[in-house]
Amino acid sequence: MKKKIIIWGSAGHGSAVLDLSYNIGFKLETFLDESIKSKKINNAKLIKGKKNILSFLSKKAAKNYSYTVAIGSSQKIRLKIYNFLKKKGLNLPKLIHKTAYVSRTSKILNGSQIFANTNIGPNSIIGEGCIINNNANVDHDCELGNGVHVAPGSVLCGGISVGNNTLIGANSTILPYLKIGSNCIIGAGTVVTKNIKSGTIYFKK
Repeated sequence: MKKKIIIWGSAGHGSAVLDLSYNIGFKLETFLDESIKSKKINNAKLIKGKKNILSFLSKKAAKNYSYTVAIGSSQKIRLKIYNFLKKKGLNLPKLIHKTAYVSRTSKILNGSQIFANTNIGPNSIIGEGCIINNNANVDHDCELGNGVHVAPGSVLCGGISVGNNTLIGANSTILPYLKIGSNCIIGAGTVVTKNIKSGTIYFKK
């Protein structure tokens, strides 16, 4: 594994991903951010603007680094950037905090970020480019699609499936063996007791 990492996204989630990267032994090479208004994090190097990013990635040296996408606010944008980097043949490792518990029978795909004090239970599958945020619990036999964000403190009970690009809001609870479709937003603090169709915004306490 390449031990210097480049983080695409220098807003709030970028800070969290930087800490996660340091926790597992990476050194930061630079941040990338398409916004020309983006600001540096802790005076770290920052390449901003789409033109400058594409110029950097076109260089042969770009393949000397690992990459991760730190876009917490949009599942679709995060996955779009992830797929763009993947097509370029760049290294997109899974990042797993040292305090996370990950069952030996679970499977976490590339590009996913598993934060502090999380639990990934037996036989669960975490898709590409997912975020399992601090103190979240994904219990046994769950299957998460690509680009899913499970926000801090959420609980996915056993046997749940979640489609691509779905956000599970902070401190939500999803009861066992339910199906959550793609491109959904489950509001913070929601208790989900039924299947949710794709494209649904669902909030209920």
